[in-house]
Amino acid sequence: FYVIPHVIVLFFLGIAWWFTMLIAWFAILFTGAYPAGLYRFGVGVMRWHVRVESYTLLMRDEYPPFTMEP
Repeated sequence: FYVIPHVIVLFFLGIAWWFTMLIAWFAILFTGAYPAGLYRFGVGVMRWHVRVESYTLLMRDEYPPFTMEP
């Protein structure tokens, strides 16, 4: 039950992540470079997701923070 707030936030971040990956795909197609801000956002969402998933699967005892920072 403790991860429900994380799941709600990650649901909306996942939707935003999908749109940023679509934008990044076009940016890479036309410029040949991955935009740094979009990259940091994507990595942050994935980090958060992995922390919550590892807590949910009892791989960590520490409650995951509400942040995309390492």
